[in-house]
Amino acid sequence: MQPITFPKAGKLLLNRYVNGVPVKSASTSFFRAGAVQSIVPSIELKTSTLPDGNSDWDAAELDTGKGGTIIINLSFMSPELYAFLLGTDVEDLTSTVMPVVDWEITVPETSPY
Repeated sequence: MQPITFPKAGKLLLNRYVNGVPVKSASTSFFRAGAVQSIVPSIELKTSTLPDGNSDWDAAELDTGKGGTIIINLSFMSPELYAFLLGTDVEDLTSTVMPVVDWEITVPETSPY
């Protein structure tokens, strides 16, 4: 299949399933403009061979199923979209302790290091 490319910014609408049915409401839907950049579907057929006992060649190659993937490239990944995909909510924190992950230190040339 050919990839679906958007010449302009696409729109992304995701709906949650409630009791096996997609529900479109403010609490179960996520909508953002300008999020989708491209969609690339990929379908693969699963097959198995049926051997022929009287010949060197197989009697048939049977289709046993289908599998597929869809790759969606987004122009941005907002925290709200990430939370929606994980089934959680974004919390606005007013004050919290954040760890320091960017620590710079100069190692002396002589010991003790």
